[in-house]
Amino acid sequence: MSRIKAYIKNMQKRGASHSLIKQNLLKKGYHIDEINSTTKKIHGKRVKNLFNKLTLGVVLIAFFFFLIYLSITTNSELVMVLTGFFPSFLSLVGIILILEHYIEFRKFIWLVPIPFLIIFFYIGYIANVPILQGMELNELIILNIIFSYIFVVILGFVGVLKGEDFIEKLPVENKNVQEHVYSIEEKCEAINRVIGRVFKNKSGGTAVLRTKIKINKSSYNELSLMLQEGLEKNKEKVFFLVNSIEEDLKKLLKNHIDLLGYTQYEGLSVKKDDSVLNILIKNDKDPIQRYFDSALEFCYKLKSDLRSY
Repeated sequence: MSRIKAYIKNMQKRGASHSLIKQNLLKKGYHIDEINSTTKKIHGKRVKNLFNKLTLGVVLIAFFFFLIYLSITTNSELVMVLTGFFPSFLSLVGIILILEHYIEFRKFIWLVPIPFLIIFFYIGYIANVPILQGMELNELIILNIIFSYIFVVILGFVGVLKGEDFIEKLPVENKNVQEHVYSIEEKCEAINRVIGRVFKNKSGGTAVLRTKIKINKSSYNELSLMLQEGLEKNKEKVFFLVNSIEEDLKKLLKNHIDLLGYTQYEGLSVKKDDSVLNILIKNDKDPIQRYFDSALEFCYKLKSDLRSY
């Protein structure tokens, strides 16, 4: 398990909010794309795991009832029926173990039945194990091959084998791209207004100080202009602008002393270990955390959409 995935899972267990987890990971140097992608996979995997377990359970129970039915209809002891189909049963168990605990090897589950079939052939024809004497070994081997690979096919078709590799690629809609650009501009403007209010001159702020932490207005304004020309025609420039906006946003996660130096603020709630973003959150009524998260999120979405062109 990757470090970022382990960290997110651990923080979620401790009840940390998504925004706090994202902030901490950004401080550690992780990119917003990787954070969003990993969070999405973890969330999707929870839903998928529930579906997978239900599917595996249904297949296992159905096979067990089939063996009971076979025992009744053929007037055979259940132990004998289980013995005759133990390659199929062990194959099913092996597939379940791989899908539940070793998902990275899911592409090789078609190999699982082979060793059990070889063992069955050995103890039936070479070792002459007494319990198998009198059984139709040829028919049983064929049936075990059929059943074992039916399990593989069934589980594959319901999507259990797909793991996290299947990501549907949706077509990019210009409307979505426009919304992302407008949203980035809107959230950045809102953040800059909060910066202007909190770090005003009366509070000890200066024009130079505000310039250090504000989102560069020319970046998101130019992004809006490119939208009129067609973003797909200027992909490289757009990626550069979006990355610049992301870097400006990430500056807000830095410690205020590291970024702004030792400044005497008047009337502001400030601690030594506060990030600039925390100072904004504590000293303004606007939902600055939401502005910040949304701005990063829309930057990620815009880049994801453009990669699909």
